Amino acid sequence: MRLLVSEFVCSGAWAEESLDSSLVAEGRSMLLAVLRDAVKIPGLEVVTIWSAHRERFPVEGVAFQLAHSPEEEIEILAELAAWADVCLLIAPEFDGILTHRALLVEGVGGRLCSPSPLATTTCGDKFELAGILQEAGIPTIPTHEFSPAHDHASTVTYPCVIKPRDGAGSQETYLVTSTADFDRLLPIWKQSSLLRHAIWQPYVAGRAVSVAVVVTPEQYRFQALPPCEQALSTDGRFAYQGGAVPARGIDAIALQNAAIAACRQVPGLRGYVGVDLLIPDANPTEPLVVEINPRITTSYLGYQRLCEQNLIATMLQADTDAGELTWKPEQLEYSPTGDVRRSS
Repeated sequence: MRLLVSEFVCSGAWAEESLDSSLVAEGRSMLLAVLRDAVKIPGLEVVTIWSAHRERFPVEGVAFQLAHSPEEEIEILAELAAWADVCLLIAPEFDGILTHRALLVEGVGGRLCSPSPLATTTCGDKFELAGILQEAGIPTIPTHEFSPAHDHASTVTYPCVIKPRDGAGSQETYLVTSTADFDRLLPIWKQSSLLRHAIWQPYVAGRAVSVAVVVTPEQYRFQALPPCEQALSTDGRFAYQGGAVPARGIDAIALQNAAIAACRQVPGLRGYVGVDLLIPDANPTEPLVVEINPRITTSYLGYQRLCEQNLIATMLQADTDAGELTWKPEQLEYSPTGDVRRSS
């Protein structure tokens, strides 16, 4: 079997001068973690795309093609997607990036082991996804459309959170506590391309967690992994600072059930999917689904080290005798840059 693993930032698909440093670090760490698992699978031929402007390719046993420009990268992606038996895509959701690449793979006859274009489009639109979850009776945060070009100061309630409708991670996310805060930030929002299409949500104090779900649509199987603690900055920007797995002092079953229930509402999910949730301080027995990330997430770094099995083999169904995943009896902390260590 031939597997193509494509990560948007490391492949050279993104113009170097516009790179966001946090996305670079997280993209690189996720790609290398996946490749190091994939290369261990017997009989699997693994290939990726690597930017010619980056350091020397660091994973032995993995074939790679160098891309010197975004234009060349797209050509290589199409060629390798047609050649491979299966393709795993890692890319941000904003500006339709992940969806466009999934469409390209399918357009050349490639087979995805990551979510379909329909799923990436649905999950990438936070307003649409919130509506789907609400209609299905899955607890989530009330979500409203927002545009800096229009006067919303009289319609939002405080405190609230404003963020891109299709953002990835915590990009351009703001906690707004008052009308004065709103007025101070509005000129900044008007200059942001990511906030041209945005949402606002009432701020809910609570504990940020995530649950990865491995989806096998052929068997209609949804396997939820242990919940992860999320570390977010406290400066009102909610910058992602890593996490720990498994999260302690939580109702893991309730979180896993909520994550699976959310994933069941999105046709086309496949492989590894990351679900962000919030445990509200006011009602900790009812977790809220915040969003669904239709791709490998940074929590993979912790899961990879904690799991007794090979997660990529599980996604590819290459290890048919593995059964349920089992986990080492410890807690691991991980950073966006790929550092993983045992918790004290």
